[in-house]
Amino acid sequence: MENPSSSGLSWETPCGRRTAVVPGSRQRQAAFPLDRGPGRGNCAAYVTSRIAADQLGHELAMRLRAAYSHLRRSSNWVLSSFGMTSDQYVLLTVLAQEGEATQQGLVRRCYSDTATVGTMVSLLEAKGLLTRTPHPRDGRARSVKLTRTGHALAEKMRRGSSDLRVNLVGLFEEQELRTLIEFLERLAGAMRPPARKTTAARSRQPPRRGKPSGKADDRTSHHL
Repeated sequence: MENPSSSGLSWETPCGRRTAVVPGSRQRQAAFPLDRGPGRGNCAAYVTSRIAADQLGHELAMRLRAAYSHLRRSSNWVLSSFGMTSDQYVLLTVLAQEGEATQQGLVRRCYSDTATVGTMVSLLEAKGLLTRTPHPRDGRARSVKLTRTGHALAEKMRRGSSDLRVNLVGLFEEQELRTLIEFLERLAGAMRPPARKTTAARSRQPPRRGKPSGKADDRTSHHL
């Protein structure tokens, strides 16, 4: 293998793939096959370039976005015959598996947010698919359970959407699937957003020293 010179920005691997390199970079190495020509096999090239790693990260993020978007649309199409969405199906399935849960528990188990889960729970309760009762140990929380109608619908949707999941599994060999699940768990853990502080925790913080009145703080004047 040819080593990169101090002025060069690439070297060619034994299998013919070229790799972008920033000499002296301390960035962690990442697999980055720049040449995807036929017959290349599984040769791995490595980069220490932050730019190259950013490009590869963008490609990974877009592939994950595409897979999620297509799966969501396909699921919504299948479940539309029941008058339900994929998000509602997930919530009913979690309750069918666990028996009952608090709304915050549903937020965690459904990988959703408080507002979305709260809206869905209210809608499904109005349809007679679940009930909310005071939590026996936490006076601020409410327990959410499926009604008989909710259980029956969850089971019908599970059977009616089974082909979608079976076809999904059929795309991979068993070991590939196990490896993919492990990688997705790693991604999910790494991408988990930081927990928001509760109102009580925010109230205990000392007040911030603001700028003189009449001048807006540039750091908070823009919202993403």
